[in-house]
Amino acid sequence: MASHCVNQLQEIGSLKNNALGLINAGIVELGSHNLILASERFERALQLQPMNFEARYNLGLVALAQNDYELAEERFELLKEQLMMPSSVQHSHVFYQLAKLQERRLESGFKSNFTPGAALQAYLQLVGISASDIDSKLFEKVGSLYELMQDHQEANQYYNEAYRINMSDIAIASSIGSYYIKLQATERALYYYERAVLADPNDPNLMLRIASCFRNSYLPPKQYLGLFQKIHAGFPDNLTCIRALMQVTKSLELGDLHERYASEYIRLQSQQKEHQSEHRNQHQRFPSAARFSNRLPSIRQSNEEHLKGGEHINSVAPTHSPYTSILQFDPLGPPAERPKTGRPLQSTDDVDDDAEMNAEILLPI
Repeated sequence: MASHCVNQLQEIGSLKNNALGLINAGIVELGSHNLILASERFERALQLQPMNFEARYNLGLVALAQNDYELAEERFELLKEQLMMPSSVQHSHVFYQLAKLQERRLESGFKSNFTPGAALQAYLQLVGISASDIDSKLFEKVGSLYELMQDHQEANQYYNEAYRINMSDIAIASSIGSYYIKLQATERALYYYERAVLADPNDPNLMLRIASCFRNSYLPPKQYLGLFQKIHAGFPDNLTCIRALMQVTKSLELGDLHERYASEYIRLQSQQKEHQSEHRNQHQRFPSAARFSNRLPSIRQSNEEHLKGGEHINSVAPTHSPYTSILQFDPLGPPAERPKTGRPLQSTDDVDDDAEMNAEILLPI
């Protein structure tokens, strides 16, 4: 529809000397990934209005879409220096594009000596000028970059700020819980994992984390074994749940239960492999039908993308930053020694010293 309107305007000559019309037409072409035509329209708009902010900003987006990082940085820096008030909140999206540019350089290996530090400093600058428009995703992004640099304490501070802003974010709550697991503070980790489960009560991985915290804190063996069994009852086809039960029963020296869950694990794993094999054989047996069925979602997806536009095709003022959290889930490890309060000490049988007990078992990624 938008392309049809642009074609009609061009036919009647309304775009020739109309800078705003050219910018809107360029945005339509940018959304359709016609980068060369979009660039031509923005350049023509700059000829009519040399200091037009929207045209310069969208030219930076074109360079970013073309992976021309140096040109994109040059154009956004020019906007920052010439067209912006210092620390202006209304133009914070320019700082966001510069920060995103540094992050994309890091992900693509643009320079062999490129480190997360440049992207981190750019995002910290964005945090500094966007105090009134801040959202939790920005703090989460800064925390994830600190985590990449192995500065877990600073990462946790920004994760906590993100959690304060948005307590319903499961990823943030899980990140804070993982930080306290590293410190062997299972009670504090349990607090955040429980809140993550409240936001998504159907996630077995989060439930396993909670059960693991109880296992390494104060519950007697029968009770925390019951927690794992309840999770398995709710998700009987989840291999991770069964694998966790295998390890728990092995550490408690419950041989009969361990053999039972081991047999169930082998049976379920075999069933899933057979199902995957049958699915592959069906696609190989009917290649034309498979190709046609694969085309349908791709056509549907391309239509949706045409209507919605790409991630970076927000014309002048993108209002949402789709960050991707980089989270790490760490093993529980041995439980910290609790202070002596006169309470009977837990039996040493409750402590699992099995080398197989690791994050992939009780803290699935």
